[in-house]
Amino acid sequence: MNQQIESKQTSSTLLVLCILTLVGSVFVLLKGFIGYAILVDSNDTRSESGILLINSVYVIEFITCFGTIAGAILMLTRKKLGLVIYLIVSIVYILLTVVFALFCFFSIVGIPVGLLQFVYLAISIVFLVLYLTQGKNLS
Repeated sequence: MNQQIESKQTSSTLLVLCILTLVGSVFVLLKGFIGYAILVDSNDTRSESGILLINSVYVIEFITCFGTIAGAILMLTRKKLGLVIYLIVSIVYILLTVVFALFCFFSIVGIPVGLLQFVYLAISIVFLVLYLTQGKNLS
């Protein structure tokens, strides 16, 4: 009986994590599209290498968002493959966020944008740890 209650709590925890991941990933995608549109308008003031770098960062961010969405959907169906996909794309996103945050701190973009990146980083790490604790409930 106690194991059944624990399984239901774990199931609801996994469900909440997946729903929050889906909602959060959609918001990150929207933020990315809006940010990218703003940057494209100012491309004539940037160098070719700067434009390539910015485009690369946004492409990687979009891929990781679609990966977290796919991972969350698979985990909703209790597939461990979803956790593997989520783990890989989350690590890529975390690394990308760290690099971008450090770039913001040491460039003209500034400290406020860098601090915001660390908020994204903290949320990503917390979710990654929470998903890893739920991995035993996936097959």
